[in-house]
Amino acid sequence: MRIAGPSLRSCLATGCLIAAALTTTALIAGCGGSSAPQSTAPKDTRNDPGPNTTFADPGPNNPANGPKTLQGLLVARASCVELDGNVAQKPKSRFQITFRAETVKHNGTNLVLTGADGDRTIGPHDIVYLAGHPGTGSGPCGQKFEVDKVVAVTPAA
Repeated sequence: MRIAGPSLRSCLATGCLIAAALTTTALIAGCGGSSAPQSTAPKDTRNDPGPNTTFADPGPNNPANGPKTLQGLLVARASCVELDGNVAQKPKSRFQITFRAETVKHNGTNLVLTGADGDRTIGPHDIVYLAGHPGTGSGPCGQKFEVDKVVAVTPAA
């Protein structure tokens, strides 16, 4: 005698649906139980300008005695190396350049700088970016400037 009941196929399908529902519930519960986004309102700046005040502490990057960057064209003179250019936001001027870490050689109209990172050839129309410190006084090529590092050379177009 056979007793009528659910077929094996319908039992498996029902079991899969129950398992899927339990898994989805477990995933939602494992994620904090809510799908509402959390938000934090920005801080009121009427009384506190924020965490970056420089009133008493200018921060770890105080630029007071930091290097300056010159940009311009290098010109090989008989007695010195001249840069015709400027410091950012200053008018163009002439600077007498002294390199601390490179030696300078003349190669026709080009200058060859030799330093720890190898040789660098600079043409008469290449723009150079030099980081260093202003020297005291001036020389035959302009205001003295001591170069700590050649930052970049942009070849002439």
